[in-house]
Amino acid sequence: MIAFHALQILGEGFGGERKTQKPRVLFLSTGDATRSLIAEGFLRTLTNSRFDVASAGVEPSALNPLASEVMKEAGIDISGQRPQRVAQSLRAVSAT
Repeated sequence: MIAFHALQILGEGFGGERKTQKPRVLFLSTGDATRSLIAEGFLRTLTNSRFDVASAGVEPSALNPLASEVMKEAGIDISGQRPQRVAQSLRAVSAT
């Protein structure tokens, strides 16, 4: 709960004013097949897309079907997310 509260604070500027640009978050992992995709899905959903969020891996592999199944049980669909390399994520972020 503390982490979620911190995310709520990060979504606002000092004094409660809203920033004009969404904060960017990149979850990094080795394979970008399970935990980072789950983190991306939770952050996007729990903050109502107030963040530009992505995930990436050093050596990406296929989406773990168990991760998709667990998230579906939580009411979050990550089946459309695709593991990607760190370089791909950084290029996408620098293009925006």
